[in-house]
Amino acid sequence: MKIIDSRTNSLLQRRRALNPYNDKKEEYCSYELGGYSIGACVILLFFIGFSATASYLTTACSKLDGLDVSKEGSSLRSSSLPDTNAKVAVPKPTPQSQASPPPPPETQASPPQSTTTADGLLPPVCTDEQSAASLRQLPVAGCALQPWTQSCSFTQATTKPCRDPYWMREFYATTELKTQFNAFFVGYVTNVDMYSDTPIDLLHIGTHDPKYVPHKIQWVELSGFQSTTSCQRSVEAKGATNKAKVVLVLPPNQSEDAINHYKENLDISDEALEAVADNPRIDDAFFASKLPTAESQIHYLRYLGLSPDRYEAMKQMTRLSSVWYLEFTVDWKSGTTSTHQSELLHQFLPEKGFVCYWAGNGNLWRITNCWQNHYSSSTWANVACVNSRIPDAKPLLEKMEKIFVETLAKDITF
Repeated sequence: MKIIDSRTNSLLQRRRALNPYNDKKEEYCSYELGGYSIGACVILLFFIGFSATASYLTTACSKLDGLDVSKEGSSLRSSSLPDTNAKVAVPKPTPQSQASPPPPPETQASPPQSTTTADGLLPPVCTDEQSAASLRQLPVAGCALQPWTQSCSFTQATTKPCRDPYWMREFYATTELKTQFNAFFVGYVTNVDMYSDTPIDLLHIGTHDPKYVPHKIQWVELSGFQSTTSCQRSVEAKGATNKAKVVLVLPPNQSEDAINHYKENLDISDEALEAVADNPRIDDAFFASKLPTAESQIHYLRYLGLSPDRYEAMKQMTRLSSVWYLEFTVDWKSGTTSTHQSELLHQFLPEKGFVCYWAGNGNLWRITNCWQNHYSSSTWANVACVNSRIPDAKPLLEKMEKIFVETLAKDITF
């Protein structure tokens, strides 16, 4: 400490004696200091290890003819570590950096919005918001479990407690078709829908004939099966009456005798309702044998369990292009694998112009152009599709897309 003090006093005396240039003060403090550079001083400070020494040197340096080394722009300040107490001037941003954040895209509305495109085209790809809402309502977790646990979110959402495709029922009940209403109900295993009042409900919405309303109650009484339409919304048929035909393809090893018995009691003709046994192959030849002409439309086609052989037959059907509305159940018990399911929902049906949704309890979640990876999980669930390439079915597509948007706005999670 004495060595440094004596050296500092000597420097002060020499500086006062010489002092010809006041503008050299800053340089002197920065570069001379008795032959020691500032870097050497710093090293010396570290070796001594006392903070008091640093304060002493700083004071000594600042006393050299009143020079203030803390002055902004001094060589000491510029060549040493930055002063953490100094205020840093923030440069004003350029016009580009001043730009306000871009407004949210038009697709980021609340609730999520979606619109169909031109005739014959699929709806647009889901927005990020729509995809996030779908994933929130139909999460992944349960779909990783074994299918017989029925834990998958879209199993829970579409199979319990009520299947209510009111969009389809309302559409046909209020639409005056140009031709006969044709519906095909293809069974795979014994199902209450086939033997209960669903076929009579199809006749009601297809013909607009009010006589079928009491027939639904009578059919349930005859069959002994619980009503499958009592939990559904009431639909009022409007407009002129029309012809309709409903074909029931019974599950394997099932006889048409029971269905024929119910028909006789209610005076329903074979032209209106036909039961088919013997597990026929559902292909172009089958439809040709049941429809009036080669140009006849298929307004409703439902598969209760889409087994691999029926899926393969479907892929070869040219009549698929005449199907307005398609419903089916993906079911691991019928042999639907995750590979079949992914190909069917994510590739084959969209390529044919079908827009498909998970459907249940009056809700719809679009699958087409809104794909989630867990949608290929082999499980049990109901799917509803509409053909976007049939202009007369466009109102049904618009109705279903509207329900999809409304569903995403709901506070539900399965």
